[in-house]
Amino acid sequence: MTVTRRTVVAGIAAIAAQSATGRTALPEVATPRGGGDLHLTLPGPVYAAPTLDPALVRDNATMVIVRQLFRGLLAFDAELTLRPALAASVTAGADARAFEVRLRDDAAFHDGRPIRAGDVAASFVRALDPATAAGDRSLLAASGQLAGIEGADAVLAGKATHLAGLVIHDDRRFTITLADPDAAFPQKLASVAASVVDTSTPEASAANGSGPFRLENPSSSENLTITTTLAPDKRPGTVTSLSFLLGPSAANGGNLLQGGVVDIAPGLGADQAALISDPAVGGAFRVTAVPEFSLLYLAMGPFTPPLDDIHIRRAIQLGFPWKRLAAAAGAGVRPARGVIAPGMLDREWDADLPPYDVDLARREVARSRYGSAERVPPITVYTGQTALSDPLRNIGVALQEELGPRLGLRIEPVSVAWDDFLAGLPAGRFPTYALTWVADFPDPSAFLQVLFASDSPDNYSGYRSAAFDALIAEALATPEPEARAERYSSAQQMLIDDAAIVPVSFDIGYTAFRTGIVGVPASPIGLLGLESVSGA
Repeated sequence: MTVTRRTVVAGIAAIAAQSATGRTALPEVATPRGGGDLHLTLPGPVYAAPTLDPALVRDNATMVIVRQLFRGLLAFDAELTLRPALAASVTAGADARAFEVRLRDDAAFHDGRPIRAGDVAASFVRALDPATAAGDRSLLAASGQLAGIEGADAVLAGKATHLAGLVIHDDRRFTITLADPDAAFPQKLASVAASVVDTSTPEASAANGSGPFRLENPSSSENLTITTTLAPDKRPGTVTSLSFLLGPSAANGGNLLQGGVVDIAPGLGADQAALISDPAVGGAFRVTAVPEFSLLYLAMGPFTPPLDDIHIRRAIQLGFPWKRLAAAAGAGVRPARGVIAPGMLDREWDADLPPYDVDLARREVARSRYGSAERVPPITVYTGQTALSDPLRNIGVALQEELGPRLGLRIEPVSVAWDDFLAGLPAGRFPTYALTWVADFPDPSAFLQVLFASDSPDNYSGYRSAAFDALIAEALATPEPEARAERYSSAQQMLIDDAAIVPVSFDIGYTAFRTGIVGVPASPIGLLGLESVSGA
């Protein structure tokens, strides 16, 4: 969910201090390793032992860990094909509203207690209950993933303690009924937010999870170890334990990999990935490059002056050279040609984007109610703190440097501490912001509905359009992929025509690992289940 949805970027000073010396200190890790021990960094530095509660995890880095400890009814493989996880089967009704679920006979928590239908119901209710987030429902990831179930609105409002749309038939069988059709709902059942937890333990502790690995040392601030819970005859790979490095010293995954400290390093930059894969290194490492289902974008809140004037928003669309900035970023990104990431539903999603045209931008300013750039109030653009060496992410600064001299608009970039930024977005404190969003599931609604639907908790800019909502609802109610794609394309174009967004780029994810390791599940939505890895 990602920011990537949501990459944790904190401790910038520590990284900068290390970068200034040209080297990164390596943490002490028990080496050499043998058997099935695997050491990893994360796709974004985590600087303390993170929350491992699936209902509260909001960043992609921590999601990598949580995916190992917990599972939902379904799961994605590296090709993003839905596979049974805790469910033996999930059968959709013809209207895309009712889903019959049968649990696996051997589904169990780490302590051996069988997982029953009641555990699924309790997990979903907990994931939607504001009390889980100390009363702040905006912090619940499931408010976007499970909110379509009948009765979810009552749970989210704190008015119900059960889901009307989840009917239990027996310990292994139940039906999920949605308030409205949603052809993408099975994908949402594979999200971290839909994980099954043991609600009888305090805070649904990761110490008794539902996934293939069990937590070993939850108190460590420098590494976190989890070991397999699968019996040898059921484990497809050879990994028996995973150790995730945490803290500032784990920030440079490429150096740690080359130094023999870790075996897998996801989230590398293109330059570092190229160095590691250089034949001069001797073939010790392999690198996979996966186009991510991510989007770096500028959202322009349409109800906050002066951006409540569509001509000012259009001036920004026309006067911001996002294509040039994306191209200058090199092999790590792809310039955006729309809002939806290429490859979703196995197609491209090219939209009719406004050209870069300073003269047209000036005319739009003149057409606004302000009449001239001097009369336009300052425009505040918020971003989360990130590396100062990454100009593509500093959208606010880039807008200031481009639109000030060329259009005369006053742009005020504000960089907010990362935790405060993540908290302020759902609270609506930053209506005009720049953000990288990684889809939680491989459907265009993971961008369009989640970020811009009127009732979505992740609609941070406040965009509202009944026509847009209707297109999304029609798409979700249409099982046939081609017809769905047409509606999604129309909704994407509506966002651009309303000047609600400037799509900038899509990331490419680089994951490096030791030669001999196979089955690394690097996917367009991040690193997935590691139980299939062999050769550790």
